[in-house]
Amino acid sequence: METTVTARRSTLRRALARGAAPSGRSAGRGLLLAGFVLAAALDSLTPFTTTQPVSPFAPLMAVPAYLIGWSPPTGRGARLCLTGVLLGQPAAALLLWEGATPAFLKGAVAVLFALLPWLVGRYRRQRAEAAGLGWRRAELLEREQEVAAERERLRERARIAARMHDSLGHELSLIAVRAGALEVAEDLGAEDYRRGAAELGAGAIGAVERLQEIIGLLHDDRPPDDAEPWHEDLRALVEHARASAMAVELDGGGLWHDLSQTTRAALYTVVRESLTNAAKHAPGAAVAVRLSRNPDVRGGVVARVVNGPATGPPKSARASGGRGLAALRERVRADGGSLASGPRPDGGFEVIARLPPNDGAAPLGKGAPSESERQRAATRQRANRGLVTAIAVPLGLLAALVLAWGGYYGHTSARSVLAPEAFASLRVGDGQERVEAVLPPTQMIDPPSAAGPPVSGAWTCSYYRSRVAWPGTLANAYRLCFADGRLVGKDTVPLGARQETDR
Repeated sequence: METTVTARRSTLRRALARGAAPSGRSAGRGLLLAGFVLAAALDSLTPFTTTQPVSPFAPLMAVPAYLIGWSPPTGRGARLCLTGVLLGQPAAALLLWEGATPAFLKGAVAVLFALLPWLVGRYRRQRAEAAGLGWRRAELLEREQEVAAERERLRERARIAARMHDSLGHELSLIAVRAGALEVAEDLGAEDYRRGAAELGAGAIGAVERLQEIIGLLHDDRPPDDAEPWHEDLRALVEHARASAMAVELDGGGLWHDLSQTTRAALYTVVRESLTNAAKHAPGAAVAVRLSRNPDVRGGVVARVVNGPATGPPKSARASGGRGLAALRERVRADGGSLASGPRPDGGFEVIARLPPNDGAAPLGKGAPSESERQRAATRQRANRGLVTAIAVPLGLLAALVLAWGGYYGHTSARSVLAPEAFASLRVGDGQERVEAVLPPTQMIDPPSAAGPPVSGAWTCSYYRSRVAWPGTLANAYRLCFADGRLVGKDTVPLGARQETDR
């Protein structure tokens, strides 16, 4: 059995592994990687301008990046390409355009048009894997349920057949009791003997019919629900025993209708087998059947079947099949109860059964998860992590780029401030060396080159801030133009909204 379960788990694991990833070919993946690298290279070579900071090749990276992330991974090539693009874009901007702002912008472009589509595609693939595993697991569960239903049907049929077998033994025991009563009776007339023989014939016919039901139940596919003997009333069982010349007394029979179906079945079996045992081993003895509530278990019931000593010789027939009280005890225990039996001081015998108030079986705890459940849970976790990664990583990188660029912009802006007093002290015609002596260490990283009065193409102009300000803030910039080693022009250029108004 253990080998079979292990083999089934191995088969399930292989089936899940075969269907875990969407289909794809390495050749197509190679073409996607080539297209992705080509689009990234063209974007890097596109000149950076303030009027068009994002090149038209940047969106072209998004399509192959998404498809690469969606396709099944075949190695580390895709991750190496993605890492190269994320690092190479800002590095190329630094080398080609010699500016930190283009480098930061190219880094943001790589995050938005390369990393983000790749992560979104990977998340969609993981979602598809989780959904595929869910459908495959549902199919496997349906198959397992069909097998379990068939197994349970066979088990139920065998269980009912066993109970019907016991019922048949009970019928045969009553026939033996009737036959014994006719044998020892001395004052019966011919009519009484004919009536007794007719009753024996009817009992034999009923036993044969029950035997035919058992045989049919074991060979046919008909539903066995109507074959359960405990659908009869306990009083009917007692009356049937009385009609077979047994002296049976029933006390507490009103509790029968307050019991659950499982408790009724167990109680019916206990009383029937106890009566059969009394008929076999204590013929002629009076039998008392008493039902009462169990004071120790709320809603429980106690069944006590007591018979006196035998008044005739024990019968040698073993009509009950020889299953005995041991089998009855196991059956009661399986239903959640307990059974005790033993002789009485007066030579009789006593059977005491304590039955639970409900279905009796202990609730089954949830077992260890199956292989398909573990695979599906792991795939779902990967998909959830993929969603978090697709959102958090690009946002984190963009935030880091913004913070780094903000720090760099603030630092360089502070180093490019020319005090208004120093600007006012400069005169057109001053030597370039004298002017440079009062200038700040660096120029503006975002000079308003298109603003201000036009200048000659032969002039070399530098731009400085009047104060530290963020882009878009209302402020002034100073433009100083040089030619032939002298200051030939100085202008105040508005920044921010004022610059747009002046245009």
